[in-house]
Amino acid sequence: PFANAGVFYVQNAAAGDAAAWVVEELSRRIQRFTYHPESVAQLAHSSWARPPFFANADDQANLNDVLASALTGDEFFGAGVEMAEVRFKLRFAPAQCLR
Repeated sequence: PFANAGVFYVQNAAAGDAAAWVVEELSRRIQRFTYHPESVAQLAHSSWARPPFFANADDQANLNDVLASALTGDEFFGAGVEMAEVRFKLRFAPAQCLR
């Protein structure tokens, strides 16, 4: 991981700058996967996903994906959501992996 997340205090970030984007995107992703776990199936590399959805909303994993997105310029969900979805299915819902 690039960073360890937890409690944030952000100051001197302005709307539209990189720091504000990271904090806003992290918040958006955590809310998305907390309240709409089924949206994991809409991700580019998770179209195979079926209920029950795990959709990891872990702050640290998602922060690292947001940082990877910022560094590459492409949306990245690999470590925070997509890999966690696979691990969850294999451990707790293996029958869903075989569909």
